[in-house]
Amino acid sequence: MKDKHYNSQIRWVAYLMMVAGILVMFGWIIDFKPLLSVVPGLPTMKFNTALCFFLSGATLVTVSDQGLYLDSLNRFFSTLVFLIGGLTLIEHALDRQFGIDEIFVKDQISIVTKYSEPGRMSTATSFCFVLFSSAFILFKFKRGKTNFFGQLLLHLVTIISMVSFISYLYGVPVLSKLSIFTSMAIHTSLMFVLLSIAASLVHYRLGATARFTGNGIGNELIRRMFPTTLTMVLILGLLQLQAIEKGWISAEFGIALFVISYLLAHLFLLFSIVDKVNVLDRERKKVQEQFKTVVESTPNALLLMNQDGFITMVNREAEELFGYNRDELVGIEIEQLMPEEFRQDHPVLRNDFYKDPKARPMGKGRVLFALRKNKERVPVEIGLSPIENDGKTMVLASIIDISERIMAEEIIKRHSKELEAKNKELEQFAYIASHDLQEPLNTVIGFTSILEEHFQDDEYATKRLMHISRSSNRMLAFIRALLDYSRLGRNAKLEDVDCNQLLESLVADLNNLISTTETKVTIDKLPVLKAYSGELRMLFQNLITNAIKFRKPEDTAEIEISAERNGRMWQFSVQDNGIGIPEEHQEHIFEIFQRLHRRDEIEGTGIGLAHCKKIVDLHNGKVWVTSEVGVGSTFYFTIDDLGNTNLGI
Repeated sequence: MKDKHYNSQIRWVAYLMMVAGILVMFGWIIDFKPLLSVVPGLPTMKFNTALCFFLSGATLVTVSDQGLYLDSLNRFFSTLVFLIGGLTLIEHALDRQFGIDEIFVKDQISIVTKYSEPGRMSTATSFCFVLFSSAFILFKFKRGKTNFFGQLLLHLVTIISMVSFISYLYGVPVLSKLSIFTSMAIHTSLMFVLLSIAASLVHYRLGATARFTGNGIGNELIRRMFPTTLTMVLILGLLQLQAIEKGWISAEFGIALFVISYLLAHLFLLFSIVDKVNVLDRERKKVQEQFKTVVESTPNALLLMNQDGFITMVNREAEELFGYNRDELVGIEIEQLMPEEFRQDHPVLRNDFYKDPKARPMGKGRVLFALRKNKERVPVEIGLSPIENDGKTMVLASIIDISERIMAEEIIKRHSKELEAKNKELEQFAYIASHDLQEPLNTVIGFTSILEEHFQDDEYATKRLMHISRSSNRMLAFIRALLDYSRLGRNAKLEDVDCNQLLESLVADLNNLISTTETKVTIDKLPVLKAYSGELRMLFQNLITNAIKFRKPEDTAEIEISAERNGRMWQFSVQDNGIGIPEEHQEHIFEIFQRLHRRDEIEGTGIGLAHCKKIVDLHNGKVWVTSEVGVGSTFYFTIDDLGNTNLGI
């Protein structure tokens, strides 16, 4: 938030410098004298001075943004300012003319004034531009020391321009002898004050600027006191000077009056500041008490450590976890609470954390252990957070005993392995049983067929043999259905499935059934998702054939298939206008071998919808039905996208 606030201030000053520079340069180009000063009535600003202010403003604009292009522009602008200011300084020092003073315009004004070289900016002005541009050239190295030194150069610009401004304001005789101050025009000095202060906000945490931008009480005080004190001193000094010059008071009385006025005004300011400090102190104590309450009530063990690794604060949970009392924990090195094998490397890890202090988990990807007072090792999970305290970065470690979690995970893993083994045994049993049962049934069906031919003249025997044949074929269908059920999901592979293409292919394969029954199938736009292709095809096939099987004889069967996104899941619906399902049976139809009609009414094994449920379970979804007898049914099922980000729509 501070960065945005300061960037806004930097930009406003930058635009002001650029506008002022453009106006003065334009005045020189068209020879319009009222524009040659920033403020009418003040001394003329040289063209090169205006150009450097424009380039300095452009430097500030580009430094407050990111990107290689703007970074290159910033370096270009600051280098131009450095070259113009530096060459002008060399001209002053060597009393030589390099031809840079009147490159753009001829200076006819300075020919008739005291200046020996027309168009040349003053010594103080060129020196300040060199300091300003040098600061930004140093900033480009992006190292701590160069940034700090660059910040000091900007502070020096502020000091020079402030002294110059005060020397003009008060006409101080001593300062008038120092040309480095008085050679700079008053409006130029004011622009340098604004420019250098705005530029110092680029690195507002460095140098004297940090004293104004910090979050501490002292920073709050200086922000309140300095503007008021500066304004007070300037106003009182001017009033005293005017009174002495007009002969209203003597110099001695003026000094005494200045001191008394300043003391009274400052005393009033101090009283208001004391009240503010007391309010801030009460708030600080209140926050500290709230912090202590939160720390003590948190369910995690908390340890606050300094940069040397010594513990400075603990909570009650830390005492419980490590088995020490509070006095024993405070003041010891954190390494004492670690098993021996972790201690040697920890100081290096701690130093690495302080190089880039930010909230992070510790020991990601591996189990960490804490050491209790009784030398018992405890598996823990640790989170680290940097805390600012009196200008120093400290570390708050949040520690959780994960012993119970690890035990629970081990139990879950063990049970999962056992369950997986049982499921494999069950599937293997179903497969073997189904496979082995088919052989004797095929034998029975074969012999029944032979006997039917042998006893075809015996009506009684033929009926009994036909009954045996139908029962055997029905049993064979059950066994094959059970075998298919046990195979579902075995060796299945995830792949990108375009449900539109899958349904198009399925409808083509079912064309004979659909045409014979005059069924109308409508398919909306369906997604592309990560799924088990064969199983998903079987799911749609079972639901479509079920809808055709349980259609109303007097009506044309209509089936509508659609899908919509629901979080990370896709929800499909298969709607029909069939005979419907009674409400009391809707919860049981997905169980294996569940039938709602007699076999002589509608053929089937009663395992189709159980297949559907198992396929949906494979895709981490669920299946359900809404139905009304005589109106129709809608089967819903959800399919987990299983990681695919392609929505297909």
